[in-house]
Parts: sequence; C-alpha cells; structure tokens
Amino acid sequence: MNSKILIALMSLALSAFAIGTTEFVIVGILQEVASDLGISVTQAGTLVSGYAIALAIGTPIIVVITGKFPILKKDIYCSS
Repeated sequence: MNSKILIALMSLALSAFAIGTTEFVIVGILQEVASDLGISVTQAGTLVSGYAIALAIGTPIIVVITGKFPILKKDIYCSS
C-alpha cells in the first residue's frame, strides 16, 4: 500500500475515533453535567442530541465551503 494512502487512512481513522469518543464520553458524565448546570438529566441528554445534530448538519456544510480552498490554507484555517 502506498505510504500516502496509509497516512491518509490512519488520519481518517483517528479523526473518526476522536469524534465518536466526544459523543460517547458525555454520556458517562451526564449526571455531573446536569448537576453542574442545575438541570435535569433529561435536559442534559438533549445537549448530546443537539451536538450530534449540529455535527450532522454542520460537517457537510463546512466540507462544501472549505472544499475549494487549497489544502495548506484549509489546514491553517481549521487549526486556528
């Protein structure tokens, strides 16, 4: 396998793991989040749904907007 393809594949896998982890970690600390915010666990659970919906809607929009940028400019823009 080409080394560039392997690097791209590993980057994609790491990114998918990071995004998936952020969605599941909050479930484990949902009770603490609810008590810190002074809301019920059900309302705090809505935050998880809101995050997932925002990610599902926002990601394709960001891809379309930044798809025309040169790769270096896109990397600098996304990292800042």
